[in-house]
Amino acid sequence: MLMSHTEQEMLDTEKVFINFDFSITENLAKEISTSRVIFTGMGSSLIFQGSHAKNRALKFNIANRVEAHFASDLFQYDDFSDTYVFLCSNSGQAKEVILLLDHIKSRGAKCVAITAVADPILAKRSDHKIILTCGF
Repeated sequence: MLMSHTEQEMLDTEKVFINFDFSITENLAKEISTSRVIFTGMGSSLIFQGSHAKNRALKFNIANRVEAHFASDLFQYDDFSDTYVFLCSNSGQAKEVILLLDHIKSRGAKCVAITAVADPILAKRSDHKIILTCGF
């Protein structure tokens, strides 16, 4: 049976979680403390990370308010103070996500790029970056 790239990535998800080096995010987690957390992106880039983060927050009763929104939906909001926005883009070059980065940074957000590529525009312009070992 021939699988699409998306189907194969979904099957590889377990390996990404098992092999993730949490020392990468340890200092970031301390910095975030109890701030509001938003995961954003477009399509499967958001669904993979955003859904997992929301589920973990609920399961472990994390004090942070954790939300997930498509990037295009966040342009209508103006207050991102005390908010860490995780910008999810497999390529790190999704137009909507990069445009959103400018919008939210100018409104007080701390930005964290989550991408599969080591040095895309999104990672270069964010305050923090997390490189996943999936995609491409």
